[in-house]
Amino acid sequence: MTKEQEVSHILDVWGTKSLLHPESRDDERLIAVKRILSLFEDVVDITTRKINFEKSVWGWRYKNNKYSDECIEAFTCYWTRVDDNGKMKFENQKAFKMGGRVAMFVKLNTQFAQKKQIQQLKNSLGSFNPLR
Repeated sequence: MTKEQEVSHILDVWGTKSLLHPESRDDERLIAVKRILSLFEDVVDITTRKINFEKSVWGWRYKNNKYSDECIEAFTCYWTRVDDNGKMKFENQKAFKMGGRVAMFVKLNTQFAQKKQIQQLKNSLGSFNPLR
């Protein structure tokens, strides 16, 4: 049974009106509330998940000492973006090997930066062609 189905079942059994009614028995209310809360004990808020991810990235960085702090900061910003479902980008991946992900991220960012510099140079030269 999913958590949603379990909550629905609990509310059906005890009824939301009877749980909120001031004359309902406190032990019934307490049982229902405890059962509902127990379903969500394993849910960790997004801030905690983000902090845990950042700690693992920085731990990997200090262990391997390959990339600059700026690269690692950009990497964590990229991979901790939250989607519409409340999940961060890294959480939607089937596999996440830190070394490979960081290396590819740095490689792609370097290529992007080089293309951007070339485009800026072309724009600054305008129509000037030194080969003519």
